[in-house]
Amino acid sequence: GMARYQGKAEQVSSDLEDLRSTVALLERNAAETNLSTAELTAGKEKHVSALQYTEESLAAQQYRVREVQLERDEARQAAARAEATAAQQQVMLDRALEEQAPRA
Repeated sequence: GMARYQGKAEQVSSDLEDLRSTVALLERNAAETNLSTAELTAGKEKHVSALQYTEESLAAQQYRVREVQLERDEARQAAARAEATAAQQQVMLDRALEEQAPRA
């Protein structure tokens, strides 16, 4: 009967060893999962900050575009005023020349 107990004990010991290695494997898998989760989180944070930077750059560019459009509009208005002034001066000059022309 002793041999049977011996065999039983060895079987239990072997099962225990299997369980231990399974637990070790599961712990390793959990650690790797945690690591990949941390990497993914870090990657996501990097992408989020890159996205924020891109959005800020875009906003800055759009602001600059609006500034340039305003400057262009102001320049156009100034040009239009200058043309109007030049036209008025031409009219006044024409009148003055007419008044000085000898009457036939």
